[in-house]
This record gives sequence, C-alpha cells and structure tokens, in this order.
Amino acid sequence: MPSTRHRRRHTRALTIFILRHRLPRFHNSPWPAAAAALTLALVAAGRVDAHETHTSSSSTEQRISAQYLPLDRFSDAFAWGLHMDTEADSNRSGGIASGSAYDTVVHGGFAFDPEKLGWWSNGRFHVDITHIQSDGLSRRRVGDTQGVSNLEAASANRLYSAWYEHKLGDHGAYRLGIIDLNAYFDVTEAAGGLMNSSFGVSPTISANIPASIYPKPGYGAMAESTGHRWQFRAGVFQGDPRDRSSVWNRGRMIVAEAARSNPGRFGGLYKLGAWQYRNPQAAASDAPSHTWGLYGVVVQPISRQAPYRDSRLFVQLGANPGGNDNVPYYLGFGADFFNPISGRPKDRISVGVARAWLTQGRAETTYEITYLYRLNRWLYLQPDLQYVHSPSGVLPNALVALLRAHFEFGD
Repeated sequence: MPSTRHRRRHTRALTIFILRHRLPRFHNSPWPAAAAALTLALVAAGRVDAHETHTSSSSTEQRISAQYLPLDRFSDAFAWGLHMDTEADSNRSGGIASGSAYDTVVHGGFAFDPEKLGWWSNGRFHVDITHIQSDGLSRRRVGDTQGVSNLEAASANRLYSAWYEHKLGDHGAYRLGIIDLNAYFDVTEAAGGLMNSSFGVSPTISANIPASIYPKPGYGAMAESTGHRWQFRAGVFQGDPRDRSSVWNRGRMIVAEAARSNPGRFGGLYKLGAWQYRNPQAAASDAPSHTWGLYGVVVQPISRQAPYRDSRLFVQLGANPGGNDNVPYYLGFGADFFNPISGRPKDRISVGVARAWLTQGRAETTYEITYLYRLNRWLYLQPDLQYVHSPSGVLPNALVALLRAHFEFGD
C-alpha cells in the first residue's frame, strides 16, 4: 500500500519551520482576509471573554472594534511556511517493468498564536494544506510493498491537517483536530533522510490498516507528558480517515508510546509503543475488523565529538501479531552521518536496510543509500539509490534511482 505511507519529516519539519518565521507585513496578499475571518469567528463565537483581557464592554460594536482586531499585531500572531518536494524516479531493472515516474508534493501551512493578540496563553492553531501529484512508481513499475518513495500517493489537493494544541505548564500538552499521528508516534529523526516509506512509519501499520497518516490523516485527540528523561504519549484516531464525514463510524485506532533519553556520553533514545485497531464497518472497506501491534525505536549517537556530533545509528522494529495482515513483522536499521565532506556541515548521508516479512511470498528487503546536498538555505538536492530484493515477495529484484529537489520558504 505505497499510497498510505509517507515519511513524517515533511509534515513535522513544516510545523517546526513555520514557528520559526514571522509572517511579513501584508501587501497584496490573501492572508489579511483569512486572518480577519478567523479572528471574527473566534470573537463572535465568544471563545474569549472580553472582560478577561480588556476593559469591560458588552456591546457588539466594541467587541469587534480595533481593540479586539489588533491588525498591527497579526504579523506577530501568525507564522507560515511552504515546503515543496519534486522528484524524478526510475526503475532501472526488475520489478513489474522498467520505466520512470515523477512526484511532487507541496505543503503550505500556518500557525496562529492567540496569546500574541492578547487572547489566551499556551494555545496554538496549526493548518496544513497539501497538493500531491504522483505517477506511482511503486504501484506501476516496482511493485514493492514498502514503497520506494515516501511521496507516492494518489494525486489530490486537500486539507492535510488542522489542529489546536494547548500546553499544560512545562511538562504536558494536548492536541485536537486532524492530526498526522506519524508526526508524533513511531518516528525517528535519525531515519528521516531516507526516502523509502518504511523508514518513516512501520509497514506493520501503514501496509495493514488505513491509519491517520500521509496522504490523508484523520480526526484525533492526543496528550503527552514529559518528565526527567521520559516522555509519554497517547492518542485515539479515526479508524478510516479516507472518509472524514464519519469520525467514529468506521472504528478507531488507539496508540500509546513511552520514550526515554539518556544524555550521557553514549546515551541514546529508546521508544516503545503499542496500538490497537477496531473497525465495525470492515465489511464495507478493505480494513481489518480488529488487529493490534507493537513497535520500537533505538537511536544511538556515533560520537559526541565534532564533526560527527549529530551522526547516529538507528534500529526500528514492528510487529503485528494481532491478525492475518499483509506485513506481520518489520525490521529496519541504518546510519545517518552529518558533515560527510569537510566544510559542508549541513550535508547528510544516510544508509538503511528495511525488511518486511510478508504473509504471502518471501520477505521483501530494501537497501538504500542517499545524500542530501544543501545548495542554499531554501534548496536541497538529494540523489538516492535503492535495491529491492523480492518486491512483494514474488517479483524480480529491482534497482531504483531517484533524484529529489526540496524547496522551503518562510520569509
């Protein structure tokens, strides 16, 4: 199911990226109208009591006056970002058939901080709109189960995510809305440079159930708590996000994760998660009625000394023993090296092996090497080579070459 998998780093990177860039002053832009519409909607709905933050008044005129629409502070309250990835992919041999394909994914999003307008503190709104144009190399040419490109999906334009986050002091938070669960669960930044979909989310999830992940996340709610060296997360998500009109009619997915970090000289990061899926309408879709699984992630720094301070080894594990699903077990491992060439600290080389055991056929194993080359602050080039052994357990071994350009803008 290549169309249901996507490395979460694009979405998570976009979320982080837009929070680091102020929205510039508006000139001939649609942003003021959108910002004013959101402000009017919140004020009219009475979400914030005027008596709490400003001089008291109950008249409609005063509630929507300039005092409650501080236009000069919209640039502080809003942040935005735009990421675009476009790639040319070619199956050189093996698989279904030789041939090429092209993929483009654009993420455009903004974040809104109500505290900057004097409303309430510790809250944040996030919206991400996505354009996907994909020829489907795995589906049409390679025939693999894991997916050689984490961009591949059915072509579409859609609201990708829209959620509200509220922080609970310094050690907790909750989020509500349309959420990509893979931005927070079963994810490791150490594998984020690799293009194969399995390095983003375990195929024991993405190949077995219609989870709330790329290319179409669903509704969900989650909470997290962070303590000394520990972090706990738990959430419940829509069972079949392909139909957002019925939130819980097609079941739900519950997931929980515990993570521990050791900051010592050879300290690493360790994650263990569990999930359960139920869908009472399974007969009306291609989803299982009930299944469950486990996953784990280990990240180990290679060195604490420059220039390889940020280089890491990683291991990913996934198990889905709860049903007769397509991928019951998964193992991924690899390494991520920064500053591979002297004088280029922003460059990155990654290698990885992703092995998915299949219910039918032999296990599928993909070997990948990729180099991320930073041309400037807004453009990256990334050549990638993958060798897929036994695509979908039955097809001839495939050799796949990819070249991706990554653009990011925010000011």
